[in-house]
Amino acid sequence: MEAFSQSDSKTFKPFPHNDPYGLDNMYISDISADEIWDFSSFSKPDILSFSFFALRTLVHNKLFNKVIGLKIPSQEFRRAMGKKNWDLTNLPNEWRGYFPQLLSNSNKDSIEDKLQTSLSVLGLDDDVSVIDGFDWKDGNQLAGCGIIQKTENEIFPKILDKLISIGNGKIYLRTTRQSFLYLPKIGTDSKTGLFVQDKHSFNFPEFYYYWITLVG
Repeated sequence: MEAFSQSDSKTFKPFPHNDPYGLDNMYISDISADEIWDFSSFSKPDILSFSFFALRTLVHNKLFNKVIGLKIPSQEFRRAMGKKNWDLTNLPNEWRGYFPQLLSNSNKDSIEDKLQTSLSVLGLDDDVSVIDGFDWKDGNQLAGCGIIQKTENEIFPKILDKLISIGNGKIYLRTTRQSFLYLPKIGTDSKTGLFVQDKHSFNFPEFYYYWITLVG
């Protein structure tokens, strides 16, 4: 069963779930200029789903220079969002009425020093130039995404190595051409739990996305 329903060519209604492959198929798909996303099935935000949506929002704005449509979330959802300390300053100003206290805040200073931004902490600032992006922390989970200048493929294995050294838990890294799912095996530092897939990114520009869980 698909994780979203499409009532017409422009309206999408995602459902909450925690499978990064399914969310990848949902949010990293062909983007059209006129889209509406209806989050009424969500009673609360989760960092995995919302960070994928944030990536789509950044890409949509870059491609069409307009705001992606968002159906007003429920009061319950908005109250739950109000308790998050996520930096949403790169999201459209038109959504300010949905998340007023969040769009004026930044959580950059609240993230631990070693996890300030996904690229600076990886020591790859000189290799990858980020145009727009997010970096969020929620409990033991971290998620980040961004649109980048065109870069060489060999950069991303370096990113994966660094994420593994930081996270020690599940990792999902997505680039324009590949996905990397890492499921750590208890008591070993090997990459035997690494699954790599070639991916199609439709009309997306060069981007990165990551989600990791911290252990210990």
